[in-house]
Amino acid sequence: MRVLIVDDDALMRDGLSTLLALEEDFEVCGTAENGQEAYHQCQVLRPDVVLMDIRMPVMDGVLSTKLIKQDFGQTKVVILTTFKDEDYVREAINNGAEGYILKSQSFASIVESLRVVCRGNTVYERAVAHILHSVLRGERKRDPAAPMSFR
Repeated sequence: MRVLIVDDDALMRDGLSTLLALEEDFEVCGTAENGQEAYHQCQVLRPDVVLMDIRMPVMDGVLSTKLIKQDFGQTKVVILTTFKDEDYVREAINNGAEGYILKSQSFASIVESLRVVCRGNTVYERAVAHILHSVLRGERKRDPAAPMSFR
């Protein structure tokens, strides 16, 4: 599987690249430090899967996911982030991400998540499962500033 690693943290990019290179079924075809660079890399490299951070300068991972899925629909996107914020989860899923996992996972779990997605399945961190459930049900996040209704 050809993997593009996208993260604004050079240590994270390099560490993941080094570790994934040890896996027989993975080839790190490139790295990018922001979503815009990731989009351009997808045009040239045509990765099977993009391992994408969310909060990055220039273009975030959520918008980049949308553009990649729009123009390179065969490329899978797995979000790898520290954020389990409801808005990020909703946007990533709505923009086509096949996975949403947290950086707190073990490397073995990250690798298995990539394999699951490359087999045509989806993978979501347990901590965001309740958000996924509400997204699938079409529920909207309640605005905490909205007035309560009278009963």
